[in-house]
Amino acid sequence: MCGVLNKHLFSFQFRNLGYLLFSLVYLLRLFGWKIVLLFISHGCAVFFASTFCNSAVVWATSLGLMCTINFDQSQTLINSLMTSNENKEENLYLITLELVKVNLKCTSFCLEKVNNQLSNSSNQNASFGYNKCKKHTTNHTDISSRSHSSAMNGGQLPPTSSELNKSFQSDKPSDHYGLLDLFQYMFYFSLLFCAPFVTYNIFNSQINSNPLPWNRRKLYDTIFVFLRIAFWAFIVEFSLHHLYFSAMMFNPYILKRVSHCTLMGIGYLQGQFKMVKYLVFYSLTGQMAGLEGIEVPGPPSCISYIYRYSQMWKLFDKGIYNFTKRYIYIPLGGYKAGLPRKLFGSFLCFMFFYNYHGLDVYLLIWCLLNFAELVIEVCASLLENTPAVQTLEASII
Repeated sequence: MCGVLNKHLFSFQFRNLGYLLFSLVYLLRLFGWKIVLLFISHGCAVFFASTFCNSAVVWATSLGLMCTINFDQSQTLINSLMTSNENKEENLYLITLELVKVNLKCTSFCLEKVNNQLSNSSNQNASFGYNKCKKHTTNHTDISSRSHSSAMNGGQLPPTSSELNKSFQSDKPSDHYGLLDLFQYMFYFSLLFCAPFVTYNIFNSQINSNPLPWNRRKLYDTIFVFLRIAFWAFIVEFSLHHLYFSAMMFNPYILKRVSHCTLMGIGYLQGQFKMVKYLVFYSLTGQMAGLEGIEVPGPPSCISYIYRYSQMWKLFDKGIYNFTKRYIYIPLGGYKAGLPRKLFGSFLCFMFFYNYHGLDVYLLIWCLLNFAELVIEVCASLLENTPAVQTLEASII
């Protein structure tokens, strides 16, 4: 039995190392060794912060690095590190995008690493390491992705630190918190560019387990999904070539001359186009990861039937939503906290979105307006539950 387990463990390690080498060779040919070294240096910096076994240090390092990515000096540095002069503007965008994703993956990995150390520290009760801890080497544990996902979706996770740590425990030993594991997570090829975000606890549980066997139904489903992706990719290309609402968004002179109805139509089509674009990106990369046994958050839901803006954040970029919920909202109190703590947790989530997308003023206004809409929804929900409003609704309906 031990021989079989060792053989499987060796096969996983060999396969994962092959994934890493393939991605590194691809990135070296695409960007050059200096850019790859920049990615690695970001990962090493956050990984070093996790050795203090304090998630506040991890967050400070991660947010500090993320803040500097969009600075003009950082963009100039990235430009100087690029070895090829071809498609420099496009490569700069891809490098900046991937650097942000690398930072996000490092944050997820190191917070899970710190929490794993905390959960194995004797008589230690802390939520994601906001208290310092002892370092132990006893029976490391990891979360079971399915049980965690069901608890998160049901909104049943309590905010108490002692019970929260239990949700991270599993009877499966997890020793996948080394620097090589971080690189395998950072550079997993199918989730490199324009891919949905997967937290490390989910990635770790799937990359080190056997994928489901193939059968005829799975083959048919896979073919259907790729055909569906091809159809929507054609719609995106057709829209870019024959409709001009995206170009109009960059020409204020035209927008000022059109009627209000036309302006609303342009805004509506812009939102639909963005949703379909990410549907293609996330479905393609997610399906490629699915072929290797990695299940990722689904593509965006259609925004036409979403009438509550709180649902928009949950259903558009589901991976980023899972990240903020797991590492920001729930540790600060989550669903079981009082209204002020809920709003404070939501506010910090939107400030993280602001930092994640960039530090421009228009992004700050966008995030603050989204938070204001969420506050209005919460107040309306509280008002709806009052006896007077319920009586009024009953009389009208």
